[in-house]
Amino acid sequence: MIYAILTDALQIAIGFVFLLSAGTKLQDPRGFIQGVIDYQILSPRLARYYGILLIPLEGLVAIAFLFGLFIHFAVWIGLFLLLSFFIAVFREKE
Repeated sequence: MIYAILTDALQIAIGFVFLLSAGTKLQDPRGFIQGVIDYQILSPRLARYYGILLIPLEGLVAIAFLFGLFIHFAVWIGLFLLLSFFIAVFREKE
C-alpha cells in the first residue's frame, strides 16, 4: 500500500518537473535553442535540431508521467534527457 502511494507520488512529481522544464523553455524557445548551440557539444546544426526536439519531448514525458501513459517508454526518454543535461553541465565546468 505505502509502496503504491510513494510510487504514484514520485511519478507525479517527476511529471511536474518535466512539465515545468518544458514550460520555461516554451517562454523563450529561440533563446533556449541558442543556449543549446552555445554549449558547443554538438555541431550547430545538430544542436539546433536537439533544441527543437527537446521541448516537445519533455512535454510528452511530463504528460506520460502525470497520466500514467507509456511509463516504460517515458522512463527511457526521461533518462536520456537527464543524461544529456548531466553531460552538458559537467562538460561546461571543464
